[in-house]
Amino acid sequence: MKRFMPLAWYRGNIMQQTVKASRARVWLNKLKTTFSKPQNVILLALGILLTFSMTAGNEVLDVVLTEKSLLCESRGIQLNAVANGSCLGFFEAGDLYALFANALDHAVESAVQVSRPECRVIDLLVCVRQGFVVVNIISPLRPPEQQASRSAQYELKVIRRIVQKYKGTLTLEEQGEFFAEKIIFPLQK
Repeated sequence: MKRFMPLAWYRGNIMQQTVKASRARVWLNKLKTTFSKPQNVILLALGILLTFSMTAGNEVLDVVLTEKSLLCESRGIQLNAVANGSCLGFFEAGDLYALFANALDHAVESAVQVSRPECRVIDLLVCVRQGFVVVNIISPLRPPEQQASRSAQYELKVIRRIVQKYKGTLTLEEQGEFFAEKIIFPLQK
């Protein structure tokens, strides 16, 4: 029974996001009909934030995921996130933000390079497995000339330093047309 928990948690998280998005849309439609035009713009922005806000069980991770989901939406990228942020409590807030912001920025810059819109997908997984915090980010593979860019190297350097600070491991792999960042930390309480 224990091995089916992640699937149940995933389904619950998807359901929660779907309900949140539909409530935000209903609420926004009701308010649109009652207020004048300038107020509608503000309400639209608020509705967008409500629709794209993500809750992962960690406030810092929630901020990063909401910010990056808006960035992805503006660039035509699909961000799929399944994240149990409650296992990330041992991180300092600045380190946690820098880790996920740089990792997702690296993935976004890779996805932007893809010409086919259906392939502009980023998958993020944060979970606990056998006493370790596991972070997997899968994105499209960057073209060879873009892999050595300064921004890409800086993002990876920041990620490596944070992983080392928390005694984790970072593995970077090319899998066909995809690039995978796999990070493992020992679970700390």
